[in-house]
Amino acid sequence: MTQLLPEPARSIGWDVGGAQLAAVTRSGLHKVTLGTPVHAEVVSEGFHMRAALAGGHVFGAGPQRLSSDRGLDESFPGKQLVALAVGSSGTVIAGIDDGRIMVVDGARRQVLRSPIATLEGLLASPSSSLVLTLSRSHLFVWDLEALFPRRFAFDSARVQLFNVGPRRVLANQFIGRTDASRWIDLDTGVGTLGPALNLTDAIVGSPSGLRVIAVDHTLTMGRPEGGPARLLRWNTTAVRDLVDGVLLVAFVDEQRAVFAMVDGRLELRDLETNAVDPLGPRGPTPERLQITGDWLVAQFTDRSMVRIQISTRRREVAPVSEGTFGGIVMPDGQVYFADGPRVRSWKPDGQLVTHATLPSSILWLTRTDDQHLAVDTIDVGYIVATATPNTVRPTAHFGTTLTVGSHLPHNSVMSSSPGILAIPGVDGATTIIDGATGGRWLVGQAEPQASDARVSSDGTLLYQVRDHTLVVWPVDLPSSAALTAAMVARMTNAAIDPGGSPLRWP
Repeated sequence: MTQLLPEPARSIGWDVGGAQLAAVTRSGLHKVTLGTPVHAEVVSEGFHMRAALAGGHVFGAGPQRLSSDRGLDESFPGKQLVALAVGSSGTVIAGIDDGRIMVVDGARRQVLRSPIATLEGLLASPSSSLVLTLSRSHLFVWDLEALFPRRFAFDSARVQLFNVGPRRVLANQFIGRTDASRWIDLDTGVGTLGPALNLTDAIVGSPSGLRVIAVDHTLTMGRPEGGPARLLRWNTTAVRDLVDGVLLVAFVDEQRAVFAMVDGRLELRDLETNAVDPLGPRGPTPERLQITGDWLVAQFTDRSMVRIQISTRRREVAPVSEGTFGGIVMPDGQVYFADGPRVRSWKPDGQLVTHATLPSSILWLTRTDDQHLAVDTIDVGYIVATATPNTVRPTAHFGTTLTVGSHLPHNSVMSSSPGILAIPGVDGATTIIDGATGGRWLVGQAEPQASDARVSSDGTLLYQVRDHTLVVWPVDLPSSAALTAAMVARMTNAAIDPGGSPLRWP
């Protein structure tokens, strides 16, 4: 028999494979590796009550403290630890008597709160995502998969991520001196090898994500000068050259896309045959291109703006001034743009009206859904309703430091629906903004060196690469009280009463 510890253990926590254990003695917290020979080390001194081991890391809990060998040291003065358990995917869950449920994933943590402000017991299992808590004889069931991100191993920490379709991503990786791309399914994390890409490539995906156009821009003083466009196909390494001299691309549908050329031409191109249909005469250098449904809006370097109905080829030039920018077209053909502090509307019948006036000049604006615009000024953000003029709701500043005329923060992304904006901060936190309501919340207090966050084009997932890991968070928001109740019901055992209040706790 081998004596593992210098004194009797008060609490022991095994890892899932049984090769290591964490032990609490009177003098401290120990990590024991059951190899040949047996190796024991003290990872923390002082008084602990319980021990746990998850993902090869040791956690110890005292009456009012939770610590680990990864630097976690969380105290809760005046409160008592109720339980310490190991959950799925290497998580450790601590229950505190004031109703807090602290879930630790590596060095990161997230705190859940029981609807009843007390906690008497907690159970978890490494083989299940469910956590059971007991509060005043009420049993609550929490599903961590609905609250925490999925994680997939990644080859490289240096990566560019591109939305190419609903829950589909193209990742451009930099491994040593070689570059490689990878197609990634955000639901499964499965990634297949893609074609070689360039650092300056601009990537645009079709509505389904099955086709992708990559434009290799030549940069002069940081501005794109146009380059060759190539057609890529989902889950293959196939590449087909389309045309050179391209500045901007926007898909019309799965088979057609509009190309804004460096010489001022707008072309509708069939991606199967590469047949070209010119969309009007040549203009100045294109600067912005956007398509919604059957309508296209393009803005040029001289600030002129054209609107084209793709099915009829009807083309109009907007009577706008040099201070305008934006050019956002809605499904009915109405165009919104910024002009100083004003949000202007270019109606389908040709009228130009002021839709809303804000207290200060607009930095950027974007469409969040068919009924709302997100608009940022120097110090305040706004949600502007499109249904009625001057329906403006202030929200917190979107956190950008841009010059007037910028379209969006370079490291932010707006999903196509339902309008979720993700803005990564310099401190590693990512701010999520609901474009319809202006609601804001933080997701994933991450390491600052993590890649820029992106939102899937269906608005349901936030993803980024952190420490060679692709992290995928659910961020979709319920759009009604009934859907909110259903979401809470999935995560807990809350009772739903269809005939009365949409949500009540037992």
